[in-house]
Amino acid sequence: MTLPNRTQIKPRLPGSAETKAIYSDGIRFGTFASFLFAIVAFLTNLILPPLLHTCSQTPPTKKAPHRQQILTAWTCAHTFFAFAMLLTFFATSQAAATFIVASAGLSWALTLWAPFAIIGNEIAAMQDTAGANDDDDNGSSSSLEIQAGAIMGLHNVAISAPQIFAALVCSAIFWLARLAENPYGTGWVLRAGGCAALGAGVLTYRFEV
Repeated sequence: MTLPNRTQIKPRLPGSAETKAIYSDGIRFGTFASFLFAIVAFLTNLILPPLLHTCSQTPPTKKAPHRQQILTAWTCAHTFFAFAMLLTFFATSQAAATFIVASAGLSWALTLWAPFAIIGNEIAAMQDTAGANDDDDNGSSSSLEIQAGAIMGLHNVAISAPQIFAALVCSAIFWLARLAENPYGTGWVLRAGGCAALGAGVLTYRFEV
């Protein structure tokens, strides 16, 4: 919401008589951009999973059904987000900022379900392996539950740790922008996020199927 707000407020002087109305318009534009972001994310989550299943050129296997398609889509989503954040250099109007924020919903949608889809494939493969070795059903089932719980726990750590690090980096960027008397700290935070997304795209691309 901050980016459309900033583009609306930026051309005006802070002490002018229009300041209150400008801030009100900035909040309204930012809320509208967040609304479009949610719509794009919802439609992507609604359309993309069955589309990936339909467009799959290789038949699914028990080990990794359509995982390559998911990884490819996730890599593209990271790359798209990085490109969108670089476009903030040219976002000098409310319409451009709103478009960038709304388009980021596409990457956010993939980030919401792609990791869980891949983890689900892995757990399903573990269940198939455990089912094939049915000499000790109780022991295999207990071991599988422990492994599945450990995987989800590691996934939660992998989500939380980067968020803490990102918060520290964002705070540092805002602090440096304030020292430099640069009013566009928000833009630099978004561009730093784009660089992180580019790195995530490389890691996703190199992920072994």
